[in-house]
Amino acid sequence: DDDDRTIIGDPNPDFTFGFSTDFTWKNLTFSMAFNGSYGNDICNSNLNQLLDTQYSGMYNIARRTYYEAWTPEHPERTLPALGQYISNVDSQWFSSINVEDGSYLRLAKVALSYKIPIKKFFIRSINIGASANNVYVWTKYSGWDPDVNSFGSNMKRIGIDNGSYPSSRIYCFDLRFAF
Repeated sequence: DDDDRTIIGDPNPDFTFGFSTDFTWKNLTFSMAFNGSYGNDICNSNLNQLLDTQYSGMYNIARRTYYEAWTPEHPERTLPALGQYISNVDSQWFSSINVEDGSYLRLAKVALSYKIPIKKFFIRSINIGASANNVYVWTKYSGWDPDVNSFGSNMKRIGIDNGSYPSSRIYCFDLRFAF
């Protein structure tokens, strides 16, 4: 009932951070960049359908829905009893099951390049390199990406993951000439 309800979670991180490093040896350069946040919560509304046993004919159901469901024999289990959890993505009421730690550390970029010194024609050097963006994310969040933005600039709905598309991993190869 209403006496059991309280406001939970906080989408605002305690702090965000980023750092990078470069290692150079002779003409070879290796660089990495990291970013992340700590102390924010995410409302994972994707779980409404994954953990809903009421409409099992309409959606795929997470395996844990059946193995972690409350029963009289197992009152310590964390999910509602089978057939008791009715999803409503637009509902203003969420359970603490939906609120997850949104802290993460992302290896945002890795790059390796080699500089070939050349003194021919107008060319002074050629750089050959490769890089990858969004390489890996360390997080306890069960969704695709803890850096969610389902509702754009709607400040009333920050920190909600409602089918957010994850950040893409990008691979780049480059060839640069210095004149």
